[in-house]
Amino acid sequence: MSDLQGARLCLRPVRMDDAEALLAAMEPETTQNLSFFRDPVDLDRQKEYLDRMLGSMQDRLFVIELVADGRIVGTCGIHEYDRHNDNGRMGLLIFRTRHRASGYGSEATELLMHFAFTELELHKLYVRILVTNEIARAHYLKLGFKQEGVMREEYKLGGVYHDMILFSLLKNEWEVRGTLT
Repeated sequence: MSDLQGARLCLRPVRMDDAEALLAAMEPETTQNLSFFRDPVDLDRQKEYLDRMLGSMQDRLFVIELVADGRIVGTCGIHEYDRHNDNGRMGLLIFRTRHRASGYGSEATELLMHFAFTELELHKLYVRILVTNEIARAHYLKLGFKQEGVMREEYKLGGVYHDMILFSLLKNEWEVRGTLT
């Protein structure tokens, strides 16, 4: 995989030596709803995760860096990559509150969609979000994703089951909508 260059961001493939920088860049509020972070994440656990991502045939994980100074602002990737059905699940995580509402999420998503539909030649890209995540809902709708449905009690967090919304974008929908950023 090569770097994906945008106006303000660069998505580059994650490396094992990113483990410490990724841990240092994360705020606890950012990770409180993610299953990977249900238990405290230390350097060893972060390295295990990166090792799994780097060895996976179903995952393509990128670090989101600022072009201006190389600072890490998040990660994004294609997961559950299915070559037979030409689809994959998108994930996006902006680490710090101050970097949200800055357009970084939209630019990273645009770069990732381009990668998914041109490099991986996916037919369908999908994402699952908590039903209560209004910011993510607005983000994906703005970018052309369509709501497919609600996955009832799909996600267990803090011992409670939560509904999730499934959104998807087909390649032909992406092609006709144009770039929004």
